[in-house]
Amino acid sequence: MSCGIYVRVLDGYPSRVDYFRESCGEYPMSMWRKLERVGRGTTIPELLWSNGPGLSKLEKMSISDQRRYLSERIDVLIERVEGKVKTFDKLRLRVQDLTNDQANQVFSINTIRDESAQRAYLESLAASNRRKVEEAQAVAFEKPWQAIGKKQILIKTPSCGMKFGRKDLIEMLDAIEK
Repeated sequence: MSCGIYVRVLDGYPSRVDYFRESCGEYPMSMWRKLERVGRGTTIPELLWSNGPGLSKLEKMSISDQRRYLSERIDVLIERVEGKVKTFDKLRLRVQDLTNDQANQVFSINTIRDESAQRAYLESLAASNRRKVEEAQAVAFEKPWQAIGKKQILIKTPSCGMKFGRKDLIEMLDAIEK
């Protein structure tokens, strides 16, 4: 196979690798890395011309897992929220059909997450998203001033162009009187 020839050139004639690549035409480095992995036997040939979020993660797994998950469907946990009740459904999808988010949920480093690990991943992701929203809201509602003791107000942003209305001034005065 041509992948084996490419690996023999890499190993036997390292100084000729650039010439070999140029003579084959313009291909991205990612394709040459795939050719090498197939030639060295770390990736199955069926994944050579495939792309997609699930397939790129599958390439990092063992040969036996690549064959298995390319031919079988994978369990993907789907979270559903109805009111305050959260439930989980399972979908059985082909690795080729996984979206980027689903591939990140299903694949861990060189392995497939089971149902409980996927649930933990989703919970961790939700907690991270909640923190980001809370931080964004805190920044959005932060006042451009701060009371320092009972007699001073610190303006946090440059004062050029800053205007305070009557309500703002009353709120500032109330803050230093407390």
